[in-house]
Amino acid sequence: ESCLYRIAKEAVSNVVRHAGAQEFCVDIVYGDGVVCLTVHDNGRGFSPAEAADIHGRDGMGLLSMEQRVTREGGYLMIKSELGSGTTVEVELPLGRV
Repeated sequence: ESCLYRIAKEAVSNVVRHAGAQEFCVDIVYGDGVVCLTVHDNGRGFSPAEAADIHGRDGMGLLSMEQRVTREGGYLMIKSELGSGTTVEVELPLGRV
């Protein structure tokens, strides 16, 4: 629960601070043995590879999300494209939530 909360909090914070989005959506779906969190926005988007290069250690939000999910045995995917918004997807095993 804590991991999902912190990931959602960071993702929404990124939307507010960086995306310039008009809308965003947070979904939590329980599946067969997993819980999935999706945060999607219609903002300006970014290149995840470039964000790592530009922000380096200052981009700790994305790095901390990845570390939290990995520590819980889960999966994180960040999909973003300039001008097309961003989607953060997290899948965690239910036994560890």
